[in-house]
Amino acid sequence: MNKNIIRRLDDFGRITLPHDMRRMMHLEESDPVEIVYEDRRITISPYITLNEIEYFTIPCLKALRKSGDNHYIFTTRNEVCLSCIKGIDRGVSLTEALVTILRQRKEYIPDDISIPIIAHSPYTVSAVFPILSAGDLHGGIVIVSDDYTKPTETQLVKARFLRDIIAQEVEGV
Repeated sequence: MNKNIIRRLDDFGRITLPHDMRRMMHLEESDPVEIVYEDRRITISPYITLNEIEYFTIPCLKALRKSGDNHYIFTTRNEVCLSCIKGIDRGVSLTEALVTILRQRKEYIPDDISIPIIAHSPYTVSAVFPILSAGDLHGGIVIVSDDYTKPTETQLVKARFLRDIIAQEVEGV
């Protein structure tokens, strides 16, 4: 539901989000929000923290490791949340190319597997599945490769399934 409201800035440059909007966005006092300025527009979105995304992804990561499939990285909007891969640690910034792919909010399976995950890493993007909740981007599931191979159909199905589960959990936050 779109709703337009006009507000004036106070002396400190602040605005107040109306109660109805805070309720629709599931925001409560002291909740973090992300403010993005892009193309002369300001967007305010609820911000899911690294710890909250991690809470939902730990069981998924454990299940993947048990099945022997270690080609997945869980991300927030701009950094690694959890990784099945040694050497790609929590909190490390994603490359600008990967952040741009996530911001497009669409599944991405490249023809040319040469987009790096993080700086100075041999791992590249095989597929990206953004985690969306109510249209907001909260992170993504990235299938990675160290030998430029395409993801298997099983890996794609797993990634989509995990994305959907995590998106439902984030929706409930």
